[in-house]
Amino acid sequence: MSYCGLSSDGTTVDTEPGSAVASRCATECDFNGALTGVTFTGQGLAAFPAEAASLLGTSVQVLDLSNNALNGLPNDFGGLSGLTRLILEGNQVGDLGGLAQALGALSGLASLNLARNQIQSIPGTSIPKKSWRLLPVQELDLSAQNPKLRTINPKFLKHLSQVTTLMIQDNALASLPPQVSLLTGLAVLDASGQEGGNLKLPPKAFRCNNKLTGLGTCDVSNNPNMNCKTISAENTCCTSCLTNGGAACAAKSIACKVGGGGGGGGGGGRSGTGDSQGALESV
Repeated sequence: MSYCGLSSDGTTVDTEPGSAVASRCATECDFNGALTGVTFTGQGLAAFPAEAASLLGTSVQVLDLSNNALNGLPNDFGGLSGLTRLILEGNQVGDLGGLAQALGALSGLASLNLARNQIQSIPGTSIPKKSWRLLPVQELDLSAQNPKLRTINPKFLKHLSQVTTLMIQDNALASLPPQVSLLTGLAVLDASGQEGGNLKLPPKAFRCNNKLTGLGTCDVSNNPNMNCKTISAENTCCTSCLTNGGAACAAKSIACKVGGGGGGGGGGGRSGTGDSQGALESV
């Protein structure tokens, strides 16, 4: 099946095998001929056609729109109700709020790749209440933003409690907020290569013996000015931290209060940021 449903000028197209458009996109089908995957990359797509979601249908599970010029998605995007993996790497998305309403209806979306976009702050300047609470994303890639990601609003992290893989490497975060401990299912964390190399992991999360207990893979390498004393020697991040040439990790772990993420500010070195967006519920 060679129907791509998209074109670089924002219109829908029906292609034949060997045509110019078919050579720039790819499709996958299941044994019954239903469309399950669409790849449309590097075509300068500036807007996802509103009608394309209904034309592609609910059978599509994987959609790759990487390396285009998208800065958002239409509200009708929710018509792709079967989507489990969305790749938006290398686009121009600068605000998660611009995606919230479009993705909120995708109850099966498990993987969201937003690497190499323009997200400098999480969640951004405008995010509707409840839009992200309903999003069951388990794998979230926010790596290598350009301009770089600098701040994470602590109050937003409670909406990511289901996340198992968090990729935030190659950004400019000075710290992670203590509320990162609310990601109770976190199994993989990559925070390597932060600009300035001063990344701080909060002891109220990484020195605790009863938080982030499922974290099995942690990469905080290429942060040469990192203080490993905020990390328990038992924590999987310790080994990676020591590759930066720092002193030993904390000799003893501590029992932390369960049920809260602790106080403090978000990433980027800002303290007490609060809910400047006015759209997130209080923790």
